[in-house]
Amino acid sequence: MKQASGNSNEFPGNSNKASYADLTLQGIEAISKVYMVNPKLDKSKTRIQINDNCEIETIADWMLETGETSFKKVLATKDIDLRRTYTNDVVEIFDVFSIDAVRQAIEYEMNHVISFDGSYVNYRYLALVCDIMRTKRHLMAITRHGINRQDVGPIMICSFEETVDVLMEADVHAEFDP
Repeated sequence: MKQASGNSNEFPGNSNKASYADLTLQGIEAISKVYMVNPKLDKSKTRIQINDNCEIETIADWMLETGETSFKKVLATKDIDLRRTYTNDVVEIFDVFSIDAVRQAIEYEMNHVISFDGSYVNYRYLALVCDIMRTKRHLMAITRHGINRQDVGPIMICSFEETVDVLMEADVHAEFDP
């Protein structure tokens, strides 16, 4: 191996750092940053198990969090705990699992966001919104752009946005709620 200078502590080829920009040393190429998380500092990230004496104990295992995901490749990696591996990327969840798993993930994430500051929404309402989002076996946005593409009446459509325009259009065309 050729050294860039006489200093043996210097990385070989240090003068041409640009050539190392696309180098993947180890791991999954799509994941560029990994953060180590100590669950002792965040109690919500500890896991709970029942020990041999039938007592409940909390275990604070170190975790890895990433900025990007490559969920399918991570799940296929050796020594990954499949039960505790999670992503909040609903598109990747849909690709790896199904629309039902996406529904569960969306409900979990919405509940997590709403309860972050102490607010509460009954889980039945969140479940209803998630069910509406996946009714057609694909994700539908809960906006005027998603609802307006569905076969619903003008009252449902105008409940999101453009109330006057939607009701005027429905009146002109004699539309009614089914």
